[in-house]
Amino acid sequence: MATHKSTARVMVLGLDGATWDLLGPWLEAGYLPNLAALRASAAWGRLRSTTPPFSATAWTTFATGVNPGRHGIFDFWIRRGNERQPISSLAVGAPTLWDLVSQAGQRVAVINLPVTYPPRPVNGVMVSGMMTPGEKATYTYPPELKEQLRAVAGGYRADPYAAITQSRAFLRQAREWVCRRERAHRWLLLREPWDLFINVIQAPDPIQHYFWTFLLPGHPDYDTREGEVLRGLALDVFREVDTIVGQRLRLLGPWDTLLVMSDHGAGEATHWFNLNRWLAEAGFLALSGRGRPGVLAGRLDGGRLFDLLRRLDILHLRQRVGNLARQRLRERVDRLMASDVDWTRTVAYAGSPSAEAIYLHTAGGRLQGAAYERVRDEIAEGLLALAGPDGGPVVEAVYRREELYHGPYLDQAPDLILEIGHRPYILSEALSTRELFTRIPYRAARGRHRPEGILMIYGPYVRQPGERPPARIEDLAPTILALLGLPVPAEMDGRVLSEWLGEVPVETGLPQAPTLPTPALPPYSEEEAAAIARRLRALGYLD
Repeated sequence: MATHKSTARVMVLGLDGATWDLLGPWLEAGYLPNLAALRASAAWGRLRSTTPPFSATAWTTFATGVNPGRHGIFDFWIRRGNERQPISSLAVGAPTLWDLVSQAGQRVAVINLPVTYPPRPVNGVMVSGMMTPGEKATYTYPPELKEQLRAVAGGYRADPYAAITQSRAFLRQAREWVCRRERAHRWLLLREPWDLFINVIQAPDPIQHYFWTFLLPGHPDYDTREGEVLRGLALDVFREVDTIVGQRLRLLGPWDTLLVMSDHGAGEATHWFNLNRWLAEAGFLALSGRGRPGVLAGRLDGGRLFDLLRRLDILHLRQRVGNLARQRLRERVDRLMASDVDWTRTVAYAGSPSAEAIYLHTAGGRLQGAAYERVRDEIAEGLLALAGPDGGPVVEAVYRREELYHGPYLDQAPDLILEIGHRPYILSEALSTRELFTRIPYRAARGRHRPEGILMIYGPYVRQPGERPPARIEDLAPTILALLGLPVPAEMDGRVLSEWLGEVPVETGLPQAPTLPTPALPPYSEEEAAAIARRLRALGYLD
């Protein structure tokens, strides 16, 4: 059994949204030989994400080893009363792995992680990922690295998957961006001295969102000619990812450890659950009557109108113009058809689809003490009793925020958090429909996040290869610190994965936590915030 060496390094390769439900059959079929070889030689298993299992919260929990109540990121948005603004790295209220490793004098390279814009100074290099507002932004540290990456890769974009279409062209473009960005990442990997190298490949997540019905058997489109072509092109993207895994393995030194992991899993959704409509019907959300909910004598609401437009698309323009354009159309339809919220009478409203949560409207002190608890109890009981179109429950659990989270940012968390788990629903906050459930068309985004991602750990400190009990995403930060021979802060909620590793000593002396600035407002202009909102809407993270 290996003992810890001071020359040990850790390489982390994140595959955003990767799931064994998809990768497992492909590994067995021989499509991904490098991932198959890695799993055969590694400790591997499922990695439990955060609740809810969305990238902003999950990647920040990975980076800090603490729960959202301690790092302050609960969604892609920061709530300011009834308004919201996109998050940034300035909103993260806990030290990250790269803060701690840099403070210890070791070198880091952090590439393409969500919620790292604007990049903070580190002892090494950083390239921000998802939530970067655009190519005009300075998304590298040091700043001059940006142009170097663009030159090495023949073009580089921090967030290249915004213009999603369910088309062959998008999949070919996704493969090209995986290859192009890997040229830059591999250049950094070979050029930079590093003790901790982290980079995320984003492509699996948008592909699973928009092509899930073509990836696994059981859907009407799976065996069609178009389905076979799209599945083959999607598999080509994953094969490029597999090639990168093989390259990483060949670059490992004798005392290096490789972690391949995902922030959450994925699965199918069949219906949107219109949560604000349910809150309105249950008497918790009040509508003013303004707006146009009675269009065409009440026979056509926003959901039905958009579905009608989709069905009338005989020229298949929706596949050509891209999801951003379709989302703009849906947004306009929703604004046209929806009633306004009467905030003077509303006590509860849905968070964004990426929050899977409910906020109580406590302005003016109307909901305090026993009244506050009574409303939370009533909403939780109603949702737990609600059956979906398949006759099963809509939610697997409803949590009060203090049941999931703890820490200085608890009061910023939603009041109730819904666990959708493996149920086939995507939450919607839309007010333009009168239906509680709206069926998602097969040719729409039917992939949704699920709680279990993947984890493989390979290197000299790993016990006998094989499957392990599930780990939690907050366990990775303390495990990485232990592998680097660095102390694990007492504040971390995660633990070192001793059952996955050999006898890696955990340093007992606690580090002095880096001083972080007080979480600040997002550094985005109105134009940049609107661009980020459009991208998140394209992925289904905003109605």
